[in-house]
Amino acid sequence: MSTLITDPENIEDNFRDYLNGFSDNVQKILARMNFQAQVDRMVEAGVLYQVIVDFSAKDLDMSPNRISTVDMGYIFENLVQRFSESYNEEAGAHFTSRDIIYLMCDLLLTDNDIAQDEDGLHCTVYDMTMGTSQMLTCMEERLKQLDSNASIQTFGQEINPFTMGIAVADTMIHGGDPDNMRFGDTLSDDKFPGYQFDFVISNPPFGIDWKREAQAVEAEYKKGEAGRFAPGLPSKSDGQMLFLLNGVKKLKDTGRMAIIQNGSSLFTGDAGSGQSEIRRYLIENDWLDAIVQLPSDARILW
Repeated sequence: MSTLITDPENIEDNFRDYLNGFSDNVQKILARMNFQAQVDRMVEAGVLYQVIVDFSAKDLDMSPNRISTVDMGYIFENLVQRFSESYNEEAGAHFTSRDIIYLMCDLLLTDNDIAQDEDGLHCTVYDMTMGTSQMLTCMEERLKQLDSNASIQTFGQEINPFTMGIAVADTMIHGGDPDNMRFGDTLSDDKFPGYQFDFVISNPPFGIDWKREAQAVEAEYKKGEAGRFAPGLPSKSDGQMLFLLNGVKKLKDTGRMAIIQNGSSLFTGDAGSGQSEIRRYLIENDWLDAIVQLPSDARILW
């Protein structure tokens, strides 16, 4: 970066060469984030050189040693919140408050007998709608507080290519396996068939229909217990309980899940409906430990 700013006249060509020098896995991240288009926009606006100058400042150190992943998450949240407000969107569609994530982590780890040997704790964590993977990061942080030598494998799936790129980059920066971060629609294109995890933590979308995924979801339902949605299918107007069932299917026998749902999961659907059958399935198997009500009628099913 310091070399780039010595040649302002050729900043665009040199910066593109700089980007092309990264390894293939980083190239995939840049492609998912459509980064070349961002460069085009900065060139058109005449700000590319100044942006690179700003990021080359000697007092600008954003390395993980100085700014933790969680703190970087707060920075990202602040930017997303400003972006969402400028477009009259709900910022909560893009991120989950760290306070809520830490509450979920603490609930998952309360009175939990995690596999352990002479080398320390060993566990796997999965987020089916991982966004930028901050839930996985916070869960790993909490586990490291219990045992600094803990061996933790994180797995995630995400349908948004931009946030997927951030998640993969974050995983690589912290020495994780980027192949465990997978792109696709969890409901219609499960990237972890046959996997089971110690912990599932997630904030899936609610109030969003699953008509687009209907063919794949109904085919999965017909598989019965071999599939992910055997207990029943909710109304097509809201697919959040499908994510709930997906999470249950991904748990080991000793596993635990913390998942955010809105209040409709507790009461929608008449007796015998898909929603009702899903609730009965969870309760009759004694898999529901607690419901924690949060602001704005959001709830954690744990």
